[in-house]
Amino acid sequence: MTITALTKYTIEEIRSSILDSFTVYRPKDSTAVGSDAWMVANALAEQIYKLQLRDDQVASWITEEFATEDKLDAQAAQWLPADNQRRAATTWTGTFTLTATLGTPIVPIDSLITINDITYKTTEAVAAIDWSSSTVNVDVESVTTGTSANQLVGTAGTLSSPPAGVSSSCTLASTVTEALDKESDVSLRLRIQNAKRNRPASGNWAHFKEWTESVNGVDKAYVYPIMYGLGTVLVVPVGLSGSSVTSTIIENVKTEINADGHRPVGTILFVTSSVEVPVTCSVNVFPVAGYESDYTFSTANHIAAGPAPTTTVFYTTGTPTIEEGDRAILIYDDGDGVRHTIQRTVSDVDAGTKKVTISEALDEPPLVGSYVYPGGPLWQPIYDAICSEFSKLGTANCTDTRSQRYPYYNTEGCNSTIYASQIYQAIEEIPGTNGATSLTFDGASVEYVTNEISRGATTIPILKISPYITITFGTPSGP
Repeated sequence: MTITALTKYTIEEIRSSILDSFTVYRPKDSTAVGSDAWMVANALAEQIYKLQLRDDQVASWITEEFATEDKLDAQAAQWLPADNQRRAATTWTGTFTLTATLGTPIVPIDSLITINDITYKTTEAVAAIDWSSSTVNVDVESVTTGTSANQLVGTAGTLSSPPAGVSSSCTLASTVTEALDKESDVSLRLRIQNAKRNRPASGNWAHFKEWTESVNGVDKAYVYPIMYGLGTVLVVPVGLSGSSVTSTIIENVKTEINADGHRPVGTILFVTSSVEVPVTCSVNVFPVAGYESDYTFSTANHIAAGPAPTTTVFYTTGTPTIEEGDRAILIYDDGDGVRHTIQRTVSDVDAGTKKVTISEALDEPPLVGSYVYPGGPLWQPIYDAICSEFSKLGTANCTDTRSQRYPYYNTEGCNSTIYASQIYQAIEEIPGTNGATSLTFDGASVEYVTNEISRGATTIPILKISPYITITFGTPSGP
């Protein structure tokens, strides 16, 4: 059992307890406020309270269980290596697309770009030779640190003081490394506790974990000794919130582990990023009368190939039947081959040009060839409920110490399997539904899906299962 705080009593509680004992031995004496007994009890209570405060301070210096801020940093200095103590906030790095309006202009290094009051600077200069067309991608990093610097790909920015021949409008093209906030006390405390339970030594699995987690951009690391036979070790670094890491981070991990004095002689090292595996979850829901109809299908709303859709605008093949204010349900690809279905509000419809604008940008443009459906009141809560069940899977929710080595050990808080009954129950709890039927995973009516992995010779660890959700609605019933 984890103890999160020492029990402390107020002066009033301590004084009352003393007076209760006093009445047993001197029942005829007064214990009223201001009496001799009350004055003595009050003085004792104040001293005992001060001792409690001292004990709290002592405990916070002795153990990480009660330590916070600077005292927790002192604990980290004792148990964690110097380069892997409380993690500082980091900068965002990525690329922006600049557009030339005339010729092949030169853009100097440290040019500033602004998005949502966050400032970024170019880390490379753009020379005339770099312009193969009217656009060029340039490396950029945030001036400030912290997660506020993270933006969605496709977000528009403004180039401050653009050189002649360069548009002030630019677009975030890609993210290389997401920014992180300063590590919280909770996260640092867990890392200290893990280091105390699993001491790195002589190149054991905990040593590989420690080396990997010292690399910028790695939040957790999972280590699989003898994964591919004797003398082998597989390391799986994981980013913030269970995200996959980039190829650059993978190479940085290899460099760190292969540094002098680290990897044991003769060990064959494998480092790979976990993968996100999509699964299609299809369900038919029966709405209560009055909640229909969630879908009004029309082939006119088929998304056209041209002009190409953006994160906020798309064109339909026919005159769109959706209207301003409708809740549009769109399918988009997150860029890694994982498809998502999401709901957005239509902010504008131009029937003449077949142009539809949505109020909130998607992470990626919607898929050409998919459909857009006006959504009724049940679609979003059902979608959110299914997503919530899937979010309980995998490494992001694993706190058991065994999960640091075996991330899919099926224990409380580290589930590797989602059952159809969980989806049914989540939907049935939504007001306006009369239950669901015909639930399938990847087209098959199975009872569960799992991301539990074997330690076979060709296994690539699964980070999490990402649902691609389709919802249909049966005949309304009930009152």
